[in-house]
Amino acid sequence: MKRFTNRSAFLLLTLMISCLAGCSVIYNKPETDSGNTYIDPVDATEIVLQAIQDQDVESIHKIFCPYIQENDPELDDKIEGMFQYIDGNIIDYDEPGRDPGSLGPDIDGNRVKTQSAEAMTVKTDQNANYSITVSTVKEYENKSDHIGVTSIMVSNKDKMIYDETKGGYPEDAIYRVEYERTFEDY
Repeated sequence: MKRFTNRSAFLLLTLMISCLAGCSVIYNKPETDSGNTYIDPVDATEIVLQAIQDQDVESIHKIFCPYIQENDPELDDKIEGMFQYIDGNIIDYDEPGRDPGSLGPDIDGNRVKTQSAEAMTVKTDQNANYSITVSTVKEYENKSDHIGVTSIMVSNKDKMIYDETKGGYPEDAIYRVEYERTFEDY
């Protein structure tokens, strides 16, 4: 039986680290045919959380897909509105978690792969509790300008109380930064 030496352990560890690092780089930032760079939803959520703390509209604007950046003239106002919606400064949040994503056709039969991430508990210095979800498009057949962040949803957990008389949650329990699409957008 051959002995497992320190040198063998070092080589094995180096190989494992190289493989894992390479996989994460490819997974987090694959480039599309058009040159658009996909942003992982966990990374995007971290950018959004930091930008909220810094009141940095531009950092959030830049991670939205090119289509929304070019076609939503109110995008920056919606981002500013999100800053105003959150009561206080973020003092703590859970590490964002990623959903497994979905794959399916759009209205024209083009293949679309989506993914999102959520920071389940975001606390502010005003004792307000939120969750923040960032949705992305990872792949979009024939529409590469749709790759990137497509929406941000901020849920006020303190207001998320189901009202049976109205059949839903209060309107002010959720704030969305998203593009209001028309039929022509599809």
